[in-house]
Amino acid sequence: MNHNIGQIFQMVVRHDQKDWVNRTDMTEFAINTSITETTKFSSFKLNGGYMPLMLKEICLDRTIPVGIRVFTEVALQNLADAHNSIIGA
Repeated sequence: MNHNIGQIFQMVVRHDQKDWVNRTDMTEFAINTSITETTKFSSFKLNGGYMPLMLKEICLDRTIPVGIRVFTEVALQNLADAHNSIIGA
């Protein structure tokens, strides 16, 4: 797992490595929502019995304050980057 996390960070963290702390939460979320080949389940499903809802509803709701919407869009992009890195690995 440490090797996989290293590979993910190589893909999503900037070359100067100054943003790695900002990428850890979404990377962890992406790992925990990824369905493993071995178990055919995600960590969320195995440990908590559920898969958390994604944040897309917040992006689509125009009544949500702009700052929250922007944060959500960044979070979704980070999640997509981490997910793509997991798939690529």
